[in-house]
Amino acid sequence: MGVEFEVLGEIRARVDGVVIDLGTARQRAVLAALVTEPGRPVPLDRLVDRVWGDHAPGTVLTSVRSYVSKLRGLLPGVDIVGRAGTYTVDHDPADLDAHRFTALLAHARQAADDAAAAEAYLAALALWRGEPFAGLDTPWFRARRHALVEARHAALLDHLDLRLRRGAHAEVLPELVELAAKHRDDERVAGQLMLALYHNGRQAEALEQFDRTRRFLADELGADPGPELARLHERVLRADLPAAVSAVPRQLPARPQVFAGRSRELDALGGVLDTRSAVVISAIGGAGGVGKTWLALHWAHQRLDAFPDGQLYANLRGFDPRTEPVGPEVVLRAFLEALGIEPDALPVGLDAQAALFRSELARRRMLIVLDNARDAAQVVPLLPGTGPSRVVVTSRNRLAALVSGHGAHPLTLDVLDRDDARAVLIGHLGEQRVHAEPDAVDAVLDYCAGLPLALGVVAARALVQAELSLTALAAQLRQARLDAVDTGDTDVNLRAVLSWSLRALPPGARDLFALLGLVPGADIAVPAVTSLFGAPAQDLLDELEQAHLVTQHVPGRYRMHDLVKLYAAEQPSSGDVALGRLVDHYLQTAYSAERVLFPARTDVKLPDAASGTVVEAIPDTTAAVTWFDAEEANLLALRKIVGERAWSLAWCMTTYQVRRNKYADRLELWLAALPHAEKWNVWELTLAHRSVADAYAHLGRHDEAMHHLRLALAAAEKSGNPVTHGNVHYGIGAAYEERGDYESAVEHSTQALRLYQKGTNRTMIAQGHAAVAWHSALAERYDDAREHGERARELFIELNAVNSLACAVDTLALVANKTGDHARAVELFREALELFQEDGDLAHVADATLHLGEALVATGDERAGRAALVRAHELFVSQGRTAEAERVAKLL
Repeated sequence: MGVEFEVLGEIRARVDGVVIDLGTARQRAVLAALVTEPGRPVPLDRLVDRVWGDHAPGTVLTSVRSYVSKLRGLLPGVDIVGRAGTYTVDHDPADLDAHRFTALLAHARQAADDAAAAEAYLAALALWRGEPFAGLDTPWFRARRHALVEARHAALLDHLDLRLRRGAHAEVLPELVELAAKHRDDERVAGQLMLALYHNGRQAEALEQFDRTRRFLADELGADPGPELARLHERVLRADLPAAVSAVPRQLPARPQVFAGRSRELDALGGVLDTRSAVVISAIGGAGGVGKTWLALHWAHQRLDAFPDGQLYANLRGFDPRTEPVGPEVVLRAFLEALGIEPDALPVGLDAQAALFRSELARRRMLIVLDNARDAAQVVPLLPGTGPSRVVVTSRNRLAALVSGHGAHPLTLDVLDRDDARAVLIGHLGEQRVHAEPDAVDAVLDYCAGLPLALGVVAARALVQAELSLTALAAQLRQARLDAVDTGDTDVNLRAVLSWSLRALPPGARDLFALLGLVPGADIAVPAVTSLFGAPAQDLLDELEQAHLVTQHVPGRYRMHDLVKLYAAEQPSSGDVALGRLVDHYLQTAYSAERVLFPARTDVKLPDAASGTVVEAIPDTTAAVTWFDAEEANLLALRKIVGERAWSLAWCMTTYQVRRNKYADRLELWLAALPHAEKWNVWELTLAHRSVADAYAHLGRHDEAMHHLRLALAAAEKSGNPVTHGNVHYGIGAAYEERGDYESAVEHSTQALRLYQKGTNRTMIAQGHAAVAWHSALAERYDDAREHGERARELFIELNAVNSLACAVDTLALVANKTGDHARAVELFREALELFQEDGDLAHVADATLHLGEALVATGDERAGRAALVRAHELFVSQGRTAEAERVAKLL
C-alpha cells in the first residue's frame, strides 16, 4: 500500500493515489507535526507544543493518544510508533511533498546542465497547491510555513535566473512584472526585471524600474539600493550588459559522505538560523575530533535552498601547528573577490574592507561558514552588519566574546550516543559487515566512546585492511589504545589534534590536564580537583573547559572523554604525590560521612591528610547521602590506586552501601582489601571476613558466606575479646537469616547478645537485643521477639541511634501484625517508616513500606494498602531488588 503525505497546501494523505479524509484540523495537525520528521522520534511535549502552542488543554495527552489511534486506523500501511514518551512516523522521506520539494531544489542547484536544472525547478514548484500547512496557526507551523514560503520564493527566483541566462527574456517578462509589483522591496526581483526589459530592447523602462525601486526603498525603508543593483543600473545606463548573470559563490566543501545523529543539534541550528533577526550567528564549540565541521557542513548542505545568494567558506586554521591562524584581512579579500569585487577596486586596510563586506551582504541572503576559529578577534571582522545572511562559526574555544558582544548562539557538541556511533560505523563499513560481528562492534564502540574522529579513523583502518576481521581490529584497539588512532596524517591523528589544543593553554592548565588523566573515576568534583592539584584550581578548570578538554556535565563536576583522558595520562606530571592527596580527600570525606550516618559505630583512626588536601564538611545525614550518591562510582574506582588503605575505603562505605542495598559493590571493595590482611589486627581481620560474608549472604552465595564466617570465628576465638567474638556470631546469625534458617539465626544472635553483655558497650548490647528480636520474629517466637524488641527500643532511644531505633520499631510492628494486632502494626510501621526516611535509609524505607501495605490490607483498608504496595514495588525496582519486586507484584 503506497501512502503519500502532502503539506504544501491543505494537509492531505493519499493511499494508493486516492485522497483520504484525515478528520479534524487538530488530527491533521498531529499527523503533519510527525510526518515532517520521518523516522525521528518526536517527544510528546514537543508534539503538543507544535500542535497546540500555548493553548494546550489539561486533557491534551488523552487527545494526542486518541488522534494517533484514529490516524493508525486511517493509515494502516503507516507505522506510527509510540515509545518512551515519543511518537515516530516511520516512512520514506520521499513520501512527503515538502521533502520532495527540497530534494528537487538540491538536485536543480547541483545539476550538471541548465536543462536538468530547469526540469527539477519546474517539478519542485509544481508540488505547491497553496499555502503550506493551510489552516494550522501555531507558532511552530507558522515558522515552518514561513521557511517553506521563503524557500519557494528563492527557488522561483533561481529558476528565473536560469531562464534569463538561457535567453528567455521575453517569456519571463510578464511573470517578472507581476512579481515586482508584489515584492517592491526585493532588489533581486527588480534586477531580474531590469535585465528582462533591457534584453527586450526596453532600456528606458529598465531605468524606470530602477527609479521606482530606489524611490520605494527611500520612502518606505529609508535606504538606498544595494551595490549590486546600483552596478546593474550603471551598466544598463551604459548599455554594456553581458547576456548572462554573474555566478553565485558556492564555496562550501563537499557534504560529508557519512553522517548520523545530531538531531538535537541540527534542530538547534535550524531553530536559531530560521529566526527573522537581522544577522544570526551560531557558534559551534567542542573538543577536537568531536565533529564540529562535520555538523556545520552537513547542516549547510541541507539548507542550500535557504541561501540563494550563495555560500562563503573559510578555514581559519585557529589550531593548526603547521601554520599561523589565517588573518581576517586575508579572508576578507577572498570573500570580496568571490562577491564580484575587482581586486583593484578593493579598499586599503582591514576596517575599510570589512565595511565594504558588510555593505555587500546587507541585502543578500548568504551563509558564511567560518571553520576552526582561534578566538573572537579572528571572526568579528568577517561578520555581516545587517541583512538576512547567517554565520556559522566552529571553534575548540567557547568564543565567549562572540556570544556576549555579538549575540552569537552557543552550541556545544558532546560525543555521539551509542546508536548514532553505530550508525556512523554502518555508514562507513556497511550493514552486513557491522551486523556480522556484533561483539567486535561493541568493543570498537566502547573504545571510540562516541568520538567521531576516532570512529572515522578506526573505520578507515577497517576499510584499508579489508582482510582484517573486526574482531581482530578490536583486539588491536585494546592493545594499542591511542596508537590505534594514529594514522600518520596530522589532520586525522588524535594525539596531534589534542596537542594543538594543549599547546594553546597556559602552563598551569597543562599541568592540571596531565593530572586529571590519572584520576581513576569517571568524573571529579571541584574539591577533589583542588586536592589533586594541591591548590585552588577553578581558574585552571575554566581554561580547560574553555578549550573543551573537560566538560562540566553538572555544576561543579567535570569529566573527560576516555580518549582525551588517555592522552592526558601520557603527559608528564607529579602523579604519585597528587594521587596521594586525592586518596586522602576521598577517604577523609567518606569517613566524615560514615560517622554522620552511623555515629554509634565503633570508630577507626585514619592517618592525617597530606597538606593541600580538602576535606569536605558533612553536616548531616542528607549531606552524607548526597555526597555518597555523587561520589559512589569514584570511590569504587579508587580501589585501583588505594593500595593498603583498601580496608579504610571499604569501612567508610559500609553504612551507605548497606542502606542502599549495594551488596555486590560492598563485596568488591572488601575482596580488594583482603590481600592486605597480614597488616591487620584481629578486630580488623574479623570485620573484613564478616563484611565479605554479609555481602555473599545477601547475594545468595551462602557457602562462600559461611566460609568467611568460619575464618572470622577462628580468629575471634583466639582473640579472647567477647565483643569481637560476639560480632562474628552476629554475622553468622545474619547469614542464616538470608538462608531462611531462622532457628539457627536465633541461636547465633542470642550467643552474640550474651557475649556483648559481658562488656559495657551499650550500643552492641542494644544491637544484640535487636538481632534476637528480629530473628525470633522470623522464627515465629513472638513473645521473645516482643521482649527483646522493647529492650532494644529503650536502649536505642537512650543512645539517639535513629536507624537502629527504626529497625527495632519495625520488628515490633511485624510482631503486632503477625499476632493479629493490625491497627497497632500500622501505627508502628508508620513510625518506623518516618525514622528510616529521616535517616535516608532507602533499602529499609522500601521494606517498611511493604510491611505497612500488608498491615493496612489486614485492617481492611485495601485502598491505602494497595497504594503502599505500589510504592514499595517502585522502590524495589529502583533499587534493583528483583526478588522483592516480584513478590510485591504477586501481592498486587
